[in-house]
Amino acid sequence: MDPFHSLRTILPWRRLQECCMGRGKEKRSDKVACNLCNRRFKTDNDLQAHVQNKHLQDPRAVESLSNHLGTRLQIVLEDDWIAVVVKPQGCPTFGKGSFAKSWLLAQLAPSQASDALSKARPAHRLDAPTGGLMVLAKSKSSMRQLSEAFAQGLVKKRYRALVRGNYALGSSGECKEPLYGKPCTTRFQAMEEPVETQEGPVSTLDLWPQHGRRHQLRRHMAMLGSPIVGDRRYGGAQSEDAEAEPEDADDAEEAGDVGLLYLWALEISFPHPDQRVDEEGTIRAELPEPAMFADFRRTCGRPVVEAACEKL
Repeated sequence: MDPFHSLRTILPWRRLQECCMGRGKEKRSDKVACNLCNRRFKTDNDLQAHVQNKHLQDPRAVESLSNHLGTRLQIVLEDDWIAVVVKPQGCPTFGKGSFAKSWLLAQLAPSQASDALSKARPAHRLDAPTGGLMVLAKSKSSMRQLSEAFAQGLVKKRYRALVRGNYALGSSGECKEPLYGKPCTTRFQAMEEPVETQEGPVSTLDLWPQHGRRHQLRRHMAMLGSPIVGDRRYGGAQSEDAEAEPEDADDAEEAGDVGLLYLWALEISFPHPDQRVDEEGTIRAELPEPAMFADFRRTCGRPVVEAACEKL
């Protein structure tokens, strides 16, 4: 199974529907219901959190949650102080139904540190529709030191994205547009030749954020006229109130998005909280490009089955 594959899976709930008497039409309710206890919730995200908190002992709930987030937590590296794992696409980092509260984190080994946390906590945030590497703190001192490293710009990250636009292989550039009234820089370089799709050319870029502003990569690429493929929020004309949103606003509304955002965090390096672990004191983790990127380039953005049929 491709560990990067992400599909919308039906959890143990159902969308409530009512028939309009005498009209022969269906009216969709704005609530969802839990199939295990019939409680109703306003959003899928609220319902997922409910299933995790109230029905985790039910085999049906475990099976459904596994289908949504995966059966196993993908651990890249781990010790008593930190863990670097892969966050699935479609779940927010914090809040209801988030990765921070996911039952998957229980698969990490208990920390033997003197100030161990009862459960590992994310040291930073990835947007809900973004997948990839995430650093978790397993002790109180580790969380404090990781937070300081992020604040001081000592953490370096590389993302891979598919964007609208024609960027020749090897071409590079940067965007320095401020966000939230603060300095903000994103560097980029084209890693593959662009492909032509029905919606125009699409390029494969590696992105290096020099700061960590909310939605920085997505907004900067949209400002350059090259929104990230699958970005339902910034893929068109930018919202007039986008700048008015606070930098720490909740991303829960994007959780479980049916569409795929072609943005993955593939590399991260940071100072280890305990330098006795590594002589240089630096940890570096890296992932290969997810298969969905190559699939998109091979089929020019069309469904794989459709592209295969054209070759027959």
